[in-house]
Amino acid sequence: MHITLELYELSNLLTDAAELGAKQMAINSGLTPPFLSASQAYKTYGRKLVERWVEEKLITPCKDGDKNHNLRYDSMRLQALAKSSNRIAYFINLEKRHAA
Repeated sequence: MHITLELYELSNLLTDAAELGAKQMAINSGLTPPFLSASQAYKTYGRKLVERWVEEKLITPCKDGDKNHNLRYDSMRLQALAKSSNRIAYFINLEKRHAA
Protein backbone atom coordinates (compact mmCIF):
# COMPACT_ATOMS: atom_id res chain seq x y z
CA MET A 1 0.00 0.00 0.00
CA HIS A 2 1.35 3.37 -0.97
CA ILE A 3 -0.03 6.58 0.54
CA THR A 4 0.77 10.01 -0.81
CA LEU A 5 0.23 12.94 1.52
CA GLU A 6 -0.28 16.54 0.63
CA LEU A 7 2.21 18.86 2.31
CA TYR A 8 -0.48 20.42 4.53
CA GLU A 9 -1.62 16.97 5.69
CA LEU A 10 1.94 15.98 6.60
CA SER A 11 2.21 19.27 8.48
CA ASN A 12 -1.05 18.49 10.33
CA LEU A 13 0.21 15.02 11.27
CA LEU A 14 3.44 16.42 12.67
CA THR A 15 1.55 19.13 14.57
CA ASP A 16 -0.78 16.50 16.07
CA ALA A 17 2.21 14.37 17.12
CA ALA A 18 3.84 17.39 18.78
CA GLU A 19 0.61 18.26 20.61
CA LEU A 20 0.24 14.69 21.89
CA GLY A 21 3.87 14.70 23.04
CA ALA A 22 3.39 18.00 24.86
CA LYS A 23 0.25 16.68 26.56
CA GLN A 24 2.09 13.53 27.69
CA MET A 25 4.89 15.71 29.08
CA ALA A 26 2.35 17.85 30.97
CA ILE A 27 0.72 14.72 32.42
CA ASN A 28 4.09 13.23 33.42
CA SER A 29 5.06 16.54 35.05
CA GLY A 30 1.82 16.71 37.02
CA LEU A 31 0.68 19.89 35.25
CA THR A 32 -2.34 18.22 33.65
CA PRO A 33 -4.50 15.49 35.18
CA PRO A 34 -4.23 12.11 33.45
CA PHE A 35 -8.01 11.63 33.52
CA LEU A 36 -11.06 13.69 32.57
CA SER A 37 -14.44 13.29 34.23
CA ALA A 38 -17.20 12.11 31.93
CA SER A 39 -18.75 15.60 31.91
CA GLN A 40 -15.38 17.18 30.99
CA ALA A 41 -14.90 14.62 28.21
CA TYR A 42 -18.40 15.30 26.86
CA LYS A 43 -17.79 19.08 26.88
CA THR A 44 -14.43 18.74 25.15
CA TYR A 45 -15.15 16.06 22.54
CA GLY A 46 -18.94 15.85 22.40
CA ARG A 47 -21.12 13.36 24.21
CA LYS A 48 -22.12 11.38 21.11
CA LEU A 49 -18.52 11.00 19.97
CA VAL A 50 -17.28 9.79 23.37
CA GLU A 51 -20.21 7.38 23.66
CA ARG A 52 -19.48 6.06 20.15
CA TRP A 53 -15.84 5.43 21.10
CA VAL A 54 -17.01 3.54 24.20
CA GLU A 55 -19.50 1.53 22.13
CA GLU A 56 -16.77 0.69 19.61
CA LYS A 57 -14.52 -0.30 22.54
CA LEU A 58 -11.88 2.24 21.55
CA ILE A 59 -11.88 3.64 25.09
CA THR A 60 -13.07 2.23 28.40
CA PRO A 61 -14.40 4.47 31.15
CA CYS A 62 -12.81 4.05 34.58
CA LYS A 63 -14.81 3.99 37.79
CA ASP A 64 -13.04 4.10 41.14
CA GLY A 65 -15.73 2.29 43.03
CA ASP A 66 -19.24 0.98 42.75
CA LYS A 67 -22.53 2.86 42.67
CA ASN A 68 -22.07 6.63 43.05
CA HIS A 69 -18.51 7.08 41.83
CA ASN A 70 -18.01 9.22 38.74
CA LEU A 71 -16.82 7.88 35.41
CA ARG A 72 -13.53 9.17 34.10
CA TYR A 73 -11.58 8.75 30.90
CA ASP A 74 -7.88 8.65 30.07
CA SER A 75 -7.20 12.12 28.66
CA MET A 76 -4.32 11.02 26.40
CA ARG A 77 -6.45 8.28 24.86
CA LEU A 78 -9.31 10.73 24.25
CA GLN A 79 -7.04 13.22 22.52
CA ALA A 80 -5.37 10.50 20.45
CA LEU A 81 -8.78 9.18 19.36
CA ALA A 82 -9.93 12.67 18.41
CA LYS A 83 -6.78 13.24 16.35
CA SER A 84 -6.93 9.84 14.66
CA SER A 85 -10.64 10.05 13.84
CA ASN A 86 -9.92 13.33 12.04
CA ARG A 87 -7.19 11.59 10.02
CA ILE A 88 -9.40 8.61 9.17
CA ALA A 89 -12.15 10.92 7.91
CA TYR A 90 -9.58 12.75 5.78
CA PHE A 91 -8.29 9.55 4.18
CA ILE A 92 -11.80 8.21 3.53
CA ASN A 93 -12.73 11.44 1.76
CA LEU A 94 -9.45 11.42 -0.16
CA GLU A 95 -10.06 7.84 -1.29
CA LYS A 96 -13.58 8.73 -2.46
CA ARG A 97 -12.26 11.68 -4.48
CA HIS A 98 -9.65 9.54 -6.23
CA ALA A 99 -12.16 6.77 -6.96
CA ALA A 100 -14.53 9.19 -8.71
